[in-house]
Amino acid sequence: MRICFDAGHGGKDNGASVNGVYEKDITLKICNYARFIAKKNGFQCFMTREKDESLVHMDRALYANRNDCDIFVSIHCNSFVNELARGIETWSYPSSTKGEKLSQLIQKELIRSTSLFNRGCKKARFSVLNKTVMPAVLIEIGFLSNPQEAKLLLSSEFLWEIASSIVRGCCNYFEKEFEEVVATEFLGEEERNIVLEFQKFLNVLGIYDESGYPLREDGILGQRTISVLQKFEKMLLKE
Repeated sequence: MRICFDAGHGGKDNGASVNGVYEKDITLKICNYARFIAKKNGFQCFMTREKDESLVHMDRALYANRNDCDIFVSIHCNSFVNELARGIETWSYPSSTKGEKLSQLIQKELIRSTSLFNRGCKKARFSVLNKTVMPAVLIEIGFLSNPQEAKLLLSSEFLWEIASSIVRGCCNYFEKEFEEVVATEFLGEEERNIVLEFQKFLNVLGIYDESGYPLREDGILGQRTISVLQKFEKMLLKE
């Protein structure tokens, strides 16, 4: 089972924005959460972007096609001139019965877990739905233009629940039991990745331990890594 997660917008395309908060950042965060949860549930995951970069819609669809993904999930936030606009909606391609099924299952889980207004499942010929060869959906997760929903979209806890609901809907599509994943598991991995990047950075700089050996790049904040970090800090203070 192969899922392609597509974080809407990116790079110069900020998407919707409010008070310096950009849609592109929220969608990427949700996708990172969803990928982690999906992997824990046995899926092989792909992401159209893993950083803040610009992508054209066609490239997003082609990426999923090249990687022979089984489903494609594009994540966005909504916006409207009227602050009262609210809720979640999920889109699929008009002639795709499988896309419609996936849309309904994900929408159901999102509404059940968030209790936000149900804007329903809709159909459109968006390029990411049109050019993908697998069942595809585009999800609009609330309105950044709505003050109450914007506050929710700034909450990591809420975004984790959104990601969990999306993966739960995907599991239902494949008739697979969903395994709950707690957010602390992701935070643990995120911290290990930060330590790992520091270890790689220090090794590249040639800042080794007291015995002159490079750090083992394992993401573990052990005594050797701490001592080399302290050594690096002293070097910075001398400059």
